[in-house]
Amino acid sequence: MYTEPSVEKFKEFFVRDFPYGCDIESEVLDSDINRAITTAKLSINQDLFVSQEEFDLGALLLSAHYLVTNIRSSNAGLAGTSSFLVSSKSVGSVSQSVSIPQSISENPLFAAFMGTSYGTEYLLMIYPRLAGNVFTVGGGTTA
Repeated sequence: MYTEPSVEKFKEFFVRDFPYGCDIESEVLDSDINRAITTAKLSINQDLFVSQEEFDLGALLLSAHYLVTNIRSSNAGLAGTSSFLVSSKSVGSVSQSVSIPQSISENPLFAAFMGTSYGTEYLLMIYPRLAGNVFTVGGGTTA
């Protein structure tokens, strides 16, 4: 069983990614990071990793994903909405279209990871580990 990363490890790993401090209006607080790590801890499958180092990377990426989604939700407050999977969107001459592989877009959990770059990186890390090997073995029953 692996141990989850600490707030200090998170800050050390993502040293350039987030503005850390004590200003609730413009900086990421330790409590924000703790919340994200706790959420990641409840969501991660430790059996997908073969070492503490690999688990740390996965847990940190997943924690960063939850940190970003939590802060986005917090900043939106009561007006918060989710665009989930944007297939097409346009305003004037600017348009946005997202094409996500069907195997990901049809899985609600995988699709949610596509909402942040950290979630996408985490998904790219675990996705190959989710496909099982299938093979046949000759034999029969004795009954």
